Amino acid sequence: MLTDETSLARLAILSCAVLLVTVGIVTGVLSFLDHQVVIVEP
Repeated sequence: MLTDETSLARLAILSCAVLLVTVGIVTGVLSFLDHQVVIVEP
């Protein structure tokens, strides 16, 4: 069970890292589009 717990911990850390990177990229893209003043009509 030790290997399972270790892999779960690594998976959780990896998920958090991916989430942070994704949020950073999305924030950067949104701020970039905000500076471009892009108006998207639905």
